[in-house]
Amino acid sequence: MNQDRRKEGNQLLGLGLGVGAWGAATGMLLGAVCPLCVVAAPALVGAGLFRRWQAGRPERPSGEGPAREDRTDV
Repeated sequence: MNQDRRKEGNQLLGLGLGVGAWGAATGMLLGAVCPLCVVAAPALVGAGLFRRWQAGRPERPSGEGPAREDRTDV
């Protein structure tokens, strides 16, 4: 599972860097950058970094959420 997340994170990072490079190249050559490239590149890089971060964390047993203490002040 962690290997799958790491692989998916690498793919998202690669896509984000590719879209960013494409946007930079077209911006330099044509003088304009598509709005999708401006939004998609950082989103893909961020999603890839998040997946890689998730892959480095130990897995929890299924059905076990974060520990919560009973709160009486609510």
